[in-house]
Amino acid sequence: DTWVQPNNIQSVAITDQIGYLIDLYVGAAPPPPDLCAWIDSKGGPTSLIIVDVFELVDSYLFSTPPTGYSFVPTLQNIFGVVDYYLGFNGDPLTGCIYFT
Repeated sequence: DTWVQPNNIQSVAITDQIGYLIDLYVGAAPPPPDLCAWIDSKGGPTSLIIVDVFELVDSYLFSTPPTGYSFVPTLQNIFGVVDYYLGFNGDPLTGCIYFT
């Protein structure tokens, strides 16, 4: 899954059965997941250290959120964070938008 940039939002106007005009926003980016807030709290994707990666791995293995957060990372999220740690673009795996 990838996030769509806000400038790619398209409005589609339709009329429902009662005649009300409804705007549907196709391609609107949902708010960033808590994982992005967690990465931001660590100083951003280029500031991650190995201890941060292990914190996220432990969270995944024990199915418990990192302290102060409500998400449990997926394996895909962990690979994205490892990509950030190694200096690569992990955005497609985390759902965050750091390297656009």
